[in-house]
Amino acid sequence: MKKYLKRTNAVDFIAITRAKEKLWNLLAGHMILLEGGTTRLHCSLGRETTHAECAFLFLDKEHGTARIEPYALEV
Repeated sequence: MKKYLKRTNAVDFIAITRAKEKLWNLLAGHMILLEGGTTRLHCSLGRETTHAECAFLFLDKEHGTARIEPYALEV
């Protein structure tokens, strides 16, 4: 493998920044479907702080409404 891998001390800061942005975009707003798609857990992470907000969303398809219940999360 050594003959195929090139040793370099160069750091690709642009690639690191892109990877960091992709990770933040994934984590900044994340929703998990629960219970057959009618219940969801939504989490949002603050970009400049360690603040996180989570809430359960309960969808009532029959009446076309949704109930949101905040979920206390300590980080």
